[in-house]
Amino acid sequence: MNRKAYIVVALFVVFVASMFMYTGCGKSDDTGPNTFPDPSNTVGEQATQDGVGDGRKNSEEELSDLKVDLVEGQDYMTIDRELEDFELVDLEGNKVVLSDYKDKIVFLNFWATWCPPCKAEMPHMQEIHDEYEDVVILAVNSTSLELRGGSDSKKAKEKVAKFIKDEGYTFTVLLDSDDKVMDIYNSIYPMIGIPTTFIIDKGGTIRYVRPGIFIDKEYMEKFIKLAQQ
Repeated sequence: MNRKAYIVVALFVVFVASMFMYTGCGKSDDTGPNTFPDPSNTVGEQATQDGVGDGRKNSEEELSDLKVDLVEGQDYMTIDRELEDFELVDLEGNKVVLSDYKDKIVFLNFWATWCPPCKAEMPHMQEIHDEYEDVVILAVNSTSLELRGGSDSKKAKEKVAKFIKDEGYTFTVLLDSDDKVMDIYNSIYPMIGIPTTFIIDKGGTIRYVRPGIFIDKEYMEKFIKLAQQ
C-alpha cells in the first residue's frame, strides 16, 4: 500500500471515530456505534419537584429572540403524533404519568449509565431543569439497556441511583423495569443507539426526535424554541 492509500485509510478511521463520539452508544450487547438513520399526591409532589412556583423562568418569554438554525434530517427527525402515555416510578418510588405534563415541553430521554455521550449531555439537561419552569426532563432508564441484555431490575436501579446521587442531578429519572416504555417508543422511532430523546410539546404531541447527544445548553434551547412553534 503506497503512502497516499495509507493517508486515505487514516482519514477514514478518524471520520468514523468522530461520528461515534457525536451520535452516541449502540443499544446492542456490544458497544458498537449508533448511526443517524398524577391525580394523586405523588403527582402533586412531582409537579413541585419539576419547578412549579419555584421562581424558574418561562421558556417562551426567555427564548423569544432565540434564532433556531436546526436542520431536519441532521439535528432531528419530525414525528408529529400524539404521545403514547405511560406510568413509571422514579428513584424515590413516586408514580409519574407522562400525560400529566401536557402543559409543559418534555424531553423524554433514553439513556444508560455506561454510555459516555449520555453522561456528557446530562449537565446540560440539569441546566435546563434548573432554569425553566415549563420544561421537564424525564430520563428513562430501561433495565435491559442498562444491563446490556440483563433483566435484574433491582441491580439496574442500584446502578442508576448511585450514578445520579454521585453526580448530584435533580431532574426526574424514571425506571423502565420491564422495558415496556422503551419498546413503545422504539416502535415510534427505532432507537439504534443512545442517547435518544423525544421532544414533546405542551399540547401532548411528539414533535421531534433527537438521535444523539445534546452538545450544550443552547442547543437544547433551540429544540425548546422549535417545539413552541
